[in-house]
Amino acid sequence: MKLKGKLSLYFVLATGLPLIAAVLILYFYLIGGLNRIETDNIRAALKSVKTHFEREGDNLSQRVARALRADDYQLLQILLTKNRRGQIDQSKLIDLTGEYQNLLKLDFLEIVSPDGTILASGIRPTDFNRPTDFEFFDLINENGSVTGFTSYRVGEDKYLSYINGQVLTYNDSTVAIFIGGIFLDDYYLREMQLPYNVQSAVLSGRELYASTFDPNLEELLNLELKNRMAEEFTDDFALGGVDYSPYYQLLYSLNDDIRYQIMLLYPPSYARLLTAQSFRIYAVVAIAGILIAGLLGYAFAQKLSAPIMELARASEKISQGKFDRKIIWFSNDEMGTLVDGFNEMYDRLKRSQQKLIQAEKLAAWNQMARKVAHEIKNPLTPIKISIEDLRRSYQKNEKDYDHILENASSTIINEIDKLKRIVDEFSSFARLPSPELSQIRVVDLVKASLKLYDNLLQEGRLIIKTEKDPGNVLADKGLFSQALVNIVKNAIEADPEGRIEVTVSREEDQALISVRDHGPGISEKIRAQMFTPYFTTKAGGSGLGLVITQRILFDHEADISVNSEEGKGTEFIIRMPVVK
Repeated sequence: MKLKGKLSLYFVLATGLPLIAAVLILYFYLIGGLNRIETDNIRAALKSVKTHFEREGDNLSQRVARALRADDYQLLQILLTKNRRGQIDQSKLIDLTGEYQNLLKLDFLEIVSPDGTILASGIRPTDFNRPTDFEFFDLINENGSVTGFTSYRVGEDKYLSYINGQVLTYNDSTVAIFIGGIFLDDYYLREMQLPYNVQSAVLSGRELYASTFDPNLEELLNLELKNRMAEEFTDDFALGGVDYSPYYQLLYSLNDDIRYQIMLLYPPSYARLLTAQSFRIYAVVAIAGILIAGLLGYAFAQKLSAPIMELARASEKISQGKFDRKIIWFSNDEMGTLVDGFNEMYDRLKRSQQKLIQAEKLAAWNQMARKVAHEIKNPLTPIKISIEDLRRSYQKNEKDYDHILENASSTIINEIDKLKRIVDEFSSFARLPSPELSQIRVVDLVKASLKLYDNLLQEGRLIIKTEKDPGNVLADKGLFSQALVNIVKNAIEADPEGRIEVTVSREEDQALISVRDHGPGISEKIRAQMFTPYFTTKAGGSGLGLVITQRILFDHEADISVNSEEGKGTEFIIRMPVVK
């Protein structure tokens, strides 16, 4: 990451993190307060349900007691009065039981004998002399009166009932047990005083008895209960497109193995809606704050990093040997001092580079002059000897003078040709032009350079492969072709009948061009002198071919290296910077 990006990031973190922290603290504080309010409301609702059933139980107990004492214990008189066959007036008992059931606003009233036989039922008149469904006589006999919840069946319908059972005694003997109750049906639940929009349902395990929902939603709730894994679930669930949160109040069961409970179903409360809305508001505030901090940070980083980025670009140019730009910065602060110091260093480096270039040029030309002098001296010796032989033969008037003249002339002409070739190659090296660089695709550059060897390409002896397209480079097409052709020419001469492979690839930000032959290879000793002027292992070679190639590639900011092993061939590798 660049300096500007880092500064922007630091600024965003420095301003954004406290902002996010403040927003989160406020948000969670609000959530905590709203949740406490909602929890208090839920507890109050559950407590009100519990209080409601406590009052309802007291009221139910009073109504059953009134049935026992009604009309001066009229029902007791019927139970104690028997005819000659020892039977009570069953018909009158049933009629009075039904009247008291309606009068006392009970959903059912039953009179049961101590042995559990129904003597009369207000809701089921035909059920006399049948065993009762209730199984808690021991509990009633023990306490005299019991209030609680149990199921009650009327025909095919089954209700959760809130009942009270009381013992009717005479002379310390149990005459009958009066059991009265009310049904917790849909109507009863709707009449309960519950908070606005709160739904309720009574159930036992997965069995639903009644609810305040309409029939369609009640069927969905019934399916939800049957599909759940646990006896109770506290996760929110949806009914009719509304998410409900369940809360439970346990009801006192008169059956030891069955648990009854009322479930309050809370829709999304105002507190929850406010929490969700607050989260959106806080999120927008936080995001807006971070964006503003980011914009301010970017502007701040842009202003602060501009001179530093300029310094970095100028330093990169200097590292490439290009002294073509100074930094202009109008400021008297520390940054201005830094820029002034850099510009002073720039001037010194530029002067040093110019001196170094002059020294290197002088040294190079001195070395080249020595090499040229050495190369010229070699043909001058046979020329001198030939002329001396020719003069001596002429002075002595030797008979084979014509033959000596022919040999001397031939030697002199050959050596003069060598001198001419040395001078021409040196002149070519000295006049090597600076490259005119333009952007070109590497693959196209290689193919255009090797157009000269179309016949070898068609024969399959010269192969061009692309392993990874490196893209474009800056190159002088003519000069680069001269360098590449020289390398390929050497490879062909090393292995005239073999196959030459030219491979184009990419390694990070460099284009790689590899020329590989399968010839005899090059020894380590020769590799060390390959780029030395006038060093050659070929008869008639000038020793400047690879020197010119290296010079051309150097002007392209490219490198050339050699990998070789005797008996296994040679590989020349050119590395050039790609255009980013």
